[in-house]
Amino acid sequence: WADSAGVFTPVEPRHGGLSDLGRQIVREMNRLGMLVDISHVAKSTFLDALEVTLAPAICSHSSTRALRDHHRNLDDEQLRALARNGGVVMVNFFPGFIDPRWEAAQREKPADPARRYRTPFSVVIDHLEHVIRVAGEDHVGLGSDYDGITDVPQGLDDVSMLPRITEELLRRGHSEATVKKLLGGNLLRALERCEQVARDLAAEEPARARAQEFLDAATRKLAELETAASEAQWKASTDIRPEHEQAQVEAEKALAAYLGSAGLLRATQEHLAERAALTPLQV
Repeated sequence: WADSAGVFTPVEPRHGGLSDLGRQIVREMNRLGMLVDISHVAKSTFLDALEVTLAPAICSHSSTRALRDHHRNLDDEQLRALARNGGVVMVNFFPGFIDPRWEAAQREKPADPARRYRTPFSVVIDHLEHVIRVAGEDHVGLGSDYDGITDVPQGLDDVSMLPRITEELLRRGHSEATVKKLLGGNLLRALERCEQVARDLAAEEPARARAQEFLDAATRKLAELETAASEAQWKASTDIRPEHEQAQVEAEKALAAYLGSAGLLRATQEHLAERAALTPLQV
Protein backbone atom coordinates (compact mmCIF):
# COMPACT_ATOMS: atom_id res chain seq x y z
CA TRP A 1 0.00 0.00 0.00
CA ALA A 2 3.07 2.29 -0.01
CA ASP A 3 6.07 2.40 -2.35
CA SER A 4 9.49 2.05 -0.72
CA ALA A 5 12.74 3.79 -1.58
CA GLY A 6 14.35 0.34 -1.63
CA VAL A 7 17.23 -0.99 0.46
CA PHE A 8 20.49 -1.47 -1.44
CA THR A 9 19.08 -0.22 -4.74
CA PRO A 10 15.91 1.66 -5.74
CA VAL A 11 12.85 -0.51 -6.42
CA GLU A 12 10.17 -0.27 -9.08
CA PRO A 13 7.02 1.49 -7.84
CA ARG A 14 3.88 -0.60 -7.42
CA HIS A 15 1.36 2.03 -6.32
CA GLY A 16 2.71 5.36 -7.55
CA GLY A 17 3.06 6.47 -3.92
CA LEU A 18 0.27 5.64 -1.48
CA SER A 19 -2.57 3.37 -2.56
CA ASP A 20 -6.13 4.14 -1.46
CA LEU A 21 -5.57 1.78 1.47
CA GLY A 22 -2.35 3.63 2.29
CA ARG A 23 -4.18 6.94 2.42
CA GLN A 24 -6.81 5.40 4.68
CA ILE A 25 -4.07 4.07 6.97
CA VAL A 26 -2.49 7.52 7.29
CA ARG A 27 -5.87 9.00 8.24
CA GLU A 28 -6.41 6.25 10.77
CA MET A 29 -2.99 6.95 12.28
CA ASN A 30 -4.08 10.58 12.67
CA ARG A 31 -7.27 9.44 14.40
CA LEU A 32 -5.33 7.21 16.79
CA GLY A 33 -2.67 9.85 17.56
CA MET A 34 0.17 7.88 15.92
CA LEU A 35 3.14 9.64 14.33
CA VAL A 36 3.40 9.10 10.58
CA ASP A 37 7.03 8.07 9.95
CA ILE A 38 8.13 8.44 6.31
CA SER A 39 11.82 7.55 6.46
CA HIS A 40 13.05 5.46 3.52
CA VAL A 41 9.82 5.62 1.53
CA ALA A 42 9.69 6.52 -2.15
CA LYS A 43 9.48 10.24 -2.83
CA SER A 44 5.98 9.76 -4.27
CA THR A 45 4.89 8.07 -1.02
CA PHE A 46 6.56 10.84 1.01
CA LEU A 47 4.63 13.58 -0.82
CA ASP A 48 1.36 11.64 -0.76
CA ALA A 49 1.63 11.11 3.00
CA LEU A 50 2.19 14.83 3.57
CA GLU A 51 -0.83 15.61 1.42
CA VAL A 52 -3.08 13.28 3.44
CA THR A 53 -1.91 13.67 7.03
CA LEU A 54 -3.52 16.25 9.30
CA ALA A 55 -0.66 16.03 11.82
CA PRO A 56 3.11 16.58 11.56
CA ALA A 57 5.03 13.66 10.05
CA ILE A 58 8.58 12.65 10.92
CA CYS A 59 11.53 11.03 9.22
CA SER A 60 12.92 9.11 12.17
CA HIS A 61 16.25 8.18 10.54
CA SER A 62 16.91 10.03 7.26
CA SER A 63 19.79 12.14 5.95
CA THR A 64 20.19 14.72 3.19
CA ARG A 65 20.60 13.90 -0.47
CA ALA A 66 22.38 17.18 -1.18
CA LEU A 67 25.39 15.94 0.81
CA ARG A 68 25.13 12.23 -0.01
CA ASP A 69 23.26 11.25 -3.17
CA HIS A 70 21.63 8.08 -1.85
CA HIS A 71 18.14 6.92 -2.86
CA ARG A 72 17.12 6.62 0.80
CA ASN A 73 17.99 10.25 1.59
CA LEU A 74 15.81 13.36 1.32
CA ASP A 75 16.30 16.02 -1.33
CA ASP A 76 15.76 19.70 -0.61
CA GLU A 77 12.22 19.67 -2.01
CA GLN A 78 11.32 17.00 0.54
CA LEU A 79 12.99 18.93 3.36
CA ARG A 80 10.96 22.03 2.53
CA ALA A 81 7.74 20.01 2.20
CA LEU A 82 8.22 18.43 5.62
CA ALA A 83 8.88 21.87 7.11
CA ARG A 84 5.57 23.15 5.70
CA ASN A 85 3.89 20.15 7.32
CA GLY A 86 5.46 21.01 10.69
CA GLY A 87 7.37 17.74 10.79
CA VAL A 88 10.91 16.76 11.80
CA VAL A 89 13.89 15.26 9.92
CA MET A 90 15.96 13.17 12.33
CA VAL A 91 19.40 12.63 10.84
CA ASN A 92 20.74 9.10 10.41
CA PHE A 93 24.36 8.43 11.45
CA PHE A 94 25.03 5.47 9.12
CA PRO A 95 28.19 6.28 7.11
CA GLY A 96 26.71 4.66 4.00
CA PHE A 97 23.90 7.24 4.02
CA ILE A 98 25.91 10.35 4.92
CA ASP A 99 29.45 9.98 3.52
CA PRO A 100 30.12 9.79 -0.25
CA ARG A 101 33.56 8.26 0.42
CA TRP A 102 32.41 5.41 2.66
CA GLU A 103 31.12 3.00 0.01
CA ALA A 104 34.34 3.03 -2.03
CA ALA A 105 36.36 2.65 1.15
CA GLN A 106 34.50 -0.58 1.97
CA ARG A 107 35.63 -2.12 -1.31
CA GLU A 108 39.27 -1.35 -0.42
CA LYS A 109 39.04 -2.27 3.26
CA PRO A 110 42.49 -3.12 4.71
CA ALA A 111 42.85 -6.23 6.84
CA ASP A 112 44.17 -4.13 9.74
CA PRO A 113 41.16 -2.45 11.45
CA ALA A 114 43.37 0.43 12.56
CA ARG A 115 43.97 1.39 8.93
CA ARG A 116 40.35 1.23 7.82
CA TYR A 117 38.57 4.41 6.75
CA ARG A 118 36.07 5.85 9.21
CA THR A 119 33.59 8.59 8.44
CA PRO A 120 34.56 11.81 10.24
CA PHE A 121 32.30 12.98 13.04
CA SER A 122 31.96 16.35 11.27
CA VAL A 123 29.92 14.77 8.45
CA VAL A 124 26.99 14.21 10.82
CA ILE A 125 27.10 17.88 11.84
CA ASP A 126 27.18 18.89 8.17
CA HIS A 127 23.93 17.00 7.55
CA LEU A 128 22.30 18.55 10.62
CA GLU A 129 23.32 22.01 9.44
CA HIS A 130 21.96 21.36 5.95
CA VAL A 131 18.55 20.47 7.39
CA ILE A 132 18.64 23.66 9.47
CA ARG A 133 19.53 25.78 6.41
CA VAL A 134 16.83 24.27 4.16
CA ALA A 135 14.00 23.24 6.48
CA GLY A 136 14.73 25.44 9.49
CA GLU A 137 15.78 24.91 13.08
CA ASP A 138 12.25 23.83 14.06
CA HIS A 139 12.42 20.75 11.83
CA VAL A 140 15.69 18.96 12.66
CA GLY A 141 16.49 16.18 15.11
CA LEU A 142 18.76 13.21 15.85
CA GLY A 143 17.86 9.85 14.31
CA SER A 144 21.17 7.98 14.81
CA ASP A 145 19.77 4.50 13.93
CA TYR A 146 22.17 2.87 16.42
CA ASP A 147 19.92 -0.19 16.63
CA GLY A 148 19.98 -0.86 12.89
CA ILE A 149 23.38 0.08 11.42
CA THR A 150 26.63 -1.81 10.98
CA ASP A 151 29.07 1.11 11.21
CA VAL A 152 29.21 4.51 12.91
CA PRO A 153 31.18 7.71 12.36
CA GLN A 154 34.38 8.22 14.25
CA GLY A 155 33.68 9.73 17.64
CA LEU A 156 30.03 8.63 17.74
CA ASP A 157 30.51 5.02 18.72
CA ASP A 158 27.60 4.98 21.17
CA VAL A 159 25.11 7.24 22.97
CA SER A 160 27.66 8.29 25.56
CA MET A 161 29.31 10.38 22.83
CA LEU A 162 26.17 12.35 21.84
CA PRO A 163 27.26 15.39 23.92
CA ARG A 164 29.95 15.92 21.27
CA ILE A 165 27.16 16.97 18.90
CA THR A 166 26.02 19.66 21.32
CA GLU A 167 29.57 20.92 21.73
CA GLU A 168 30.23 21.07 17.99
CA LEU A 169 26.96 22.82 17.16
CA LEU A 170 27.66 25.46 19.80
CA ARG A 171 31.21 25.81 18.50
CA ARG A 172 29.84 26.40 14.98
CA GLY A 173 27.73 29.26 16.28
CA HIS A 174 24.29 27.72 16.81
CA SER A 175 22.32 29.03 19.78
CA GLU A 176 21.45 26.97 22.84
CA ALA A 177 17.78 27.32 21.87
CA THR A 178 18.45 25.76 18.46
CA VAL A 179 20.44 22.91 20.00
CA LYS A 180 17.65 22.15 22.49
CA LYS A 181 15.16 21.92 19.64
CA LEU A 182 17.46 19.56 17.76
CA LEU A 183 18.09 17.34 20.80
CA GLY A 184 14.40 16.61 21.32
CA GLY A 185 12.33 19.77 21.51
CA ASN A 186 11.19 19.53 17.91
CA LEU A 187 10.15 15.90 18.26
CA LEU A 188 8.19 16.64 21.45
CA ARG A 189 6.37 19.46 19.63
CA ALA A 190 5.43 17.09 16.80
CA LEU A 191 4.20 14.49 19.30
CA GLU A 192 2.07 17.06 21.12
CA ARG A 193 0.53 18.29 17.87
CA CYS A 194 -0.16 14.69 16.79
CA GLU A 195 -2.03 14.05 20.03
CA GLN A 196 -3.98 17.31 19.64
CA VAL A 197 -5.08 16.34 16.13
CA ALA A 198 -6.36 13.02 17.52
CA ARG A 199 -8.32 14.87 20.22
CA ASP A 200 -9.76 17.28 17.64
CA LEU A 201 -10.87 14.39 15.41
CA ALA A 202 -12.48 12.61 18.36
CA ALA A 203 -14.39 15.79 19.23
CA GLU A 204 -15.60 16.09 15.64
CA GLU A 205 -16.78 12.49 15.43
CA PRO A 206 -20.45 13.10 16.41
CA ALA A 207 -20.80 16.01 13.95
CA ARG A 208 -19.08 13.98 11.24
CA ALA A 209 -21.43 11.06 11.89
CA ARG A 210 -24.47 13.35 11.57
CA ALA A 211 -23.12 14.79 8.34
CA GLN A 212 -22.58 11.28 6.99
CA GLU A 213 -26.14 10.31 7.91
CA PHE A 214 -27.43 13.38 6.08
CA LEU A 215 -25.34 12.58 3.03
CA ASP A 216 -26.48 8.94 2.97
CA ALA A 217 -30.15 9.94 3.27
CA ALA A 218 -29.77 12.60 0.58
CA THR A 219 -28.06 10.16 -1.76
CA ARG A 220 -30.85 7.61 -1.28
CA LYS A 221 -33.51 10.27 -1.94
CA LEU A 222 -31.73 11.42 -5.09
CA ALA A 223 -31.57 7.83 -6.35
CA GLU A 224 -35.30 7.40 -5.72
CA LEU A 225 -36.15 10.60 -7.62
CA GLU A 226 -33.87 9.69 -10.52
CA THR A 227 -35.55 6.28 -10.72
CA ALA A 228 -39.04 7.83 -10.63
CA ALA A 229 -38.13 10.33 -13.36
CA SER A 230 -36.66 7.58 -15.51
CA GLU A 231 -39.76 5.37 -15.10
CA ALA A 232 -42.09 8.27 -15.89
CA GLN A 233 -40.10 9.12 -19.00
CA TRP A 234 -40.24 5.50 -20.16
CA LYS A 235 -44.02 5.30 -19.66
CA ALA A 236 -44.54 8.56 -21.51
CA SER A 237 -42.43 7.39 -24.43
CA THR A 238 -44.07 3.94 -24.75
CA ASP A 239 -47.71 4.80 -24.02
CA ILE A 240 -48.62 8.38 -24.92
CA ARG A 241 -51.35 9.40 -22.54
CA PRO A 242 -51.91 12.80 -20.92
CA GLU A 243 -51.57 11.34 -17.44
CA HIS A 244 -48.23 9.74 -18.33
CA GLU A 245 -46.93 12.97 -19.79
CA GLN A 246 -48.07 14.84 -16.70
CA ALA A 247 -46.36 12.24 -14.46
CA GLN A 248 -43.16 12.72 -16.39
CA VAL A 249 -43.32 16.48 -15.96
CA GLU A 250 -43.98 16.20 -12.23
CA ALA A 251 -41.16 13.66 -11.74
CA GLU A 252 -38.69 15.82 -13.62
CA LYS A 253 -39.76 18.87 -11.61
CA ALA A 254 -39.17 16.99 -8.35
CA LEU A 255 -35.77 15.83 -9.54
CA ALA A 256 -34.78 19.34 -10.66
CA ALA A 257 -35.87 20.81 -7.31
CA TYR A 258 -33.82 18.26 -5.44
CA LEU A 259 -30.81 18.81 -7.65
CA GLY A 260 -31.00 22.45 -6.60
CA SER A 261 -29.64 21.30 -3.24
CA ALA A 262 -26.73 19.46 -4.88
CA GLY A 263 -24.36 22.22 -3.76
CA LEU A 264 -25.14 21.38 -0.16
CA LEU A 265 -24.56 17.69 -0.85
CA ARG A 266 -21.18 18.43 -2.43
CA ALA A 267 -20.17 20.71 0.45
CA THR A 268 -21.07 17.99 2.94
CA GLN A 269 -19.09 15.41 1.01
CA GLU A 270 -16.05 17.69 0.73
CA HIS A 271 -16.18 18.44 4.46
CA LEU A 272 -16.17 14.75 5.29
CA ALA A 273 -13.28 14.10 2.93
CA GLU A 274 -11.25 16.92 4.44
CA ARG A 275 -11.81 15.85 8.02
CA ALA A 276 -10.28 12.40 7.56
CA ALA A 277 -11.68 8.89 7.41
CA LEU A 278 -15.43 8.53 7.09
CA THR A 279 -15.21 5.29 9.08
CA PRO A 280 -12.44 3.79 11.21
CA LEU A 281 -10.08 1.48 9.33
CA GLN A 282 -10.99 -2.19 9.69
CA VAL A 283 -7.96 -4.50 9.90
